[in-house]
Amino acid sequence: MRFARMKNSTVWTIGAGVLVLSAVGCTHIGTVGNPRAYMQDRASTRVWVTGPDNRTVALSHARVANDTLSGFDGSQYYEVAMGDVKRLQAKVPAPGNTALAVGIGVVAAGLVVAELTSAGSKAGCEVLVGGTQTQLYPGGPLVSQGVYAPCPPSN
Repeated sequence: MRFARMKNSTVWTIGAGVLVLSAVGCTHIGTVGNPRAYMQDRASTRVWVTGPDNRTVALSHARVANDTLSGFDGSQYYEVAMGDVKRLQAKVPAPGNTALAVGIGVVAAGLVVAELTSAGSKAGCEVLVGGTQTQLYPGGPLVSQGVYAPCPPSN
């Protein structure tokens, strides 16, 4: 019964939200201040390069050899001289987003614990005894005859 209550509560929504935030919260695409130094420290990475023609190309498996930045734009090989790179963008840390994701995660964890402890303090089992009860579901109303009472203890 506790699982059914948890499944229908906000716990699943909170968990999904925290999962999404943790996936995107710690990095963002930002402009790199020193492209040459950045690329020499991180070979075989994904970057977005704006070349001399002001066109931005997304390069995977990017690396610097001598004074040339090279990589693949889809299946096409691309090279540009480091001196011609107008802007280099890459995934960089986002401390503000990380702090926000951690804060939301802590609040969500507290809500989950509160939900589970409140579910544990309620009766673990309920039985419909007499009368009528109607519950609305997306598929239509569900009419129950009787009232809910705690289940008898089991051996």
